[in-house]
This record gives sequence, C-alpha cells and structure tokens, in this order.
Amino acid sequence: MLRDLVDFIFALWREWVPLLTGGSIIALLSLWQILTRKPVPRNLEWLVVGLTLLFAAFLSWRREWLRSDIRLITVSPEKLIEPFEGRTNIHAGIYIKPYIGKRIKLVGTVREVSTWGLFGFVHLSAKGVQFTGLTMRWKVAEFALLAQEGVPISVTGRIKEIGHMGIQLVGLELIKVEAEADQTKSVSSEE
Repeated sequence: MLRDLVDFIFALWREWVPLLTGGSIIALLSLWQILTRKPVPRNLEWLVVGLTLLFAAFLSWRREWLRSDIRLITVSPEKLIEPFEGRTNIHAGIYIKPYIGKRIKLVGTVREVSTWGLFGFVHLSAKGVQFTGLTMRWKVAEFALLAQEGVPISVTGRIKEIGHMGIQLVGLELIKVEAEADQTKSVSSEE
C-alpha cells in the first residue's frame, strides 16, 4: 500500500507541475497584476493551487484508468471494418453502430504524426488496418519520436468513425511502448 501511495504522489506531481507552472496560469496572474496594479490576493493564489492540485489528481486517475482494461470488449481491427466488405456504407453502418463512441485499446505502429492548430493527428497501422487518432497538440511529441523507428505501441482512444479505409479515434492516449512486438493481442474496445 505504501508503494501505491508513493506511485500516486509521483503521478500527481507529474500532472501538477505543468498545470501549476504552465504559461496560461502565470500569464493570467501577471495580467491581473498589470491591469489592477495590485498584487494577486492570497486567496486567489491558494485557489489556483487547490484547483490545479484537484485537476492534477483527476488527470492522474484518468491516465491510470485509460491504461487499465476496464470496460473494454475484445474485437479485432479486421472485425471492425469487415461489415464494409460487399456492403454499402449505409448498410455497413447498421453493423458498426454499436462500436461508435466506445473506447478501444490496440497495439500498432506509428506511420505519421502531424499537427493542425491545437490538434495533433497520429496515423497508426495495426494488423493491416489504418487508424487515425486525434489528440491535443502538446501530446504529439510522445508519438512523433516513435514514428521513425516503427516501434509497436499500445494506445487507447474512443472510436469516432469506422469506414472501409480505416478507423478514426478521438482522445488518443499513449499507454506504453511495447518491448516485444506482439501484434497478435491487438485490439479491445469499451462497452
């Protein structure tokens, strides 16, 4: 139990430091001082500390929850796009509808990483199926370094769309870099 507490404290610290020292909060507090020509009130400073700590605790919990296999169903990538073989998109839509909005976990390799505005796009390949994942721009760096090596990684995200060309995910999160390329245990998704 002590080890779990230490792990939680380190995870909380990793999430809290960027939130508390991030440019947005510092900029807002500086703007306050410039506009009012007064120092920031102590209660506001403590409020910022408390809210960022609370949000960091939530982000730490969320990261661990995404890493777990809670509420995941096992479906291979091929099964997800299979309804499009020999059917129209409207007809296939009947079969894929239960998977839309569900969380999926897969092992794949990064093919391309790009950004546009606040968003990052990660293109993955898993068992011959192409995935496009949407994430926030600041999370792109963790994927970008893996693209050149073609290293197998575990990711999770929510299915936005399924088509004959591949699958689109939103909220893409890097779970871990796979030490061994085990492409056979590939996919799971949330019910």
